Amino acid sequence: MLQGDSPDAYIYITYKDDEELNEIIEIIGSMDEVTEVYGLSGIDGAAYVGGYDSNLLYSDRPEFVNCGIYEGVMVREDNEAVLGSITAEKAGVGVGDEVEVKVGDRTERFLVTGLQQAVYGFGERIYLSEGGARRLGIDPGYTYLRVRITDPDTESVDRFIDRAESLLGSRFTDSENHFRETRSSDNVPVYVVGLVVLIIVIINIIVVMVVIRLLLKTVFIKREKEFGILKSVGFTGDQLRLQLSISLLPTSIAASLAGAVLGHFLINPLFKIVFGSFGIMQSTLIMKPVLILLSSLAVCLLVFFFSFILSGRMKKVAPYVLIQE
Repeated sequence: MLQGDSPDAYIYITYKDDEELNEIIEIIGSMDEVTEVYGLSGIDGAAYVGGYDSNLLYSDRPEFVNCGIYEGVMVREDNEAVLGSITAEKAGVGVGDEVEVKVGDRTERFLVTGLQQAVYGFGERIYLSEGGARRLGIDPGYTYLRVRITDPDTESVDRFIDRAESLLGSRFTDSENHFRETRSSDNVPVYVVGLVVLIIVIINIIVVMVVIRLLLKTVFIKREKEFGILKSVGFTGDQLRLQLSISLLPTSIAASLAGAVLGHFLINPLFKIVFGSFGIMQSTLIMKPVLILLSSLAVCLLVFFFSFILSGRMKKVAPYVLIQE
């Protein structure tokens, strides 16, 4: 949703004609670890879809392109198109409708087979097959190929790139380990979202501390004499702190479970609301049920830990002073 089609590696190539391009694709595709190899290119801001500016992309194997389709299917024929959510909204079309696409002085009509979403490009995109691009007078070409491999990791992608370079020789001009980059701080969109999530977690911890602080202050005001009596009969300050912390756990467990369950079911609708203006129309974030238990456990541990630490005032409760009062 944040960056669109994301392969494991980019292989930059040079070639003379379509025949040599197909030969390069065949060489890479025949490598044991390769599952998908395809070209994806386009023209920015030079296409008009339903009379509105849009970025146009095309692929020789559109079935491999993972562009975030949330309704319909990817293009299969040369007269089909997939539209970005904002482009479809501006053109007033949906799946099953026809839309007029203009590039230069060429105008063609395409059947809309799917709608796609992504933050990149703000949903103003149209995807065509390579044949569809030719219908509009575009001469397809690719400066690099996108590759996905079996069970990728940083090292296996590096090994694939080395093998591809040796097989392609002078036709290999450069490469990019995209798997590594998407999982590093160099990937600005994902890194920023991760940073925002971290900030939200920290804010939630601070909120828990403030709530516990206010709760304990109220408890001390109402039960100070009770604590004094308990100390006078032999309870130590640490014992009373432990007792108080444990007494907060039943409520904490119930509240954290309720919050975790609501979060489990509402995270996708909330994500859609937050990023809707950026072109996200449907969120499918994976929520594992075990996260309900883990998040509830984390909250309960925070409550117990902070209530024990912040109830250090218990040691200052003096039975003699309370008896005088």
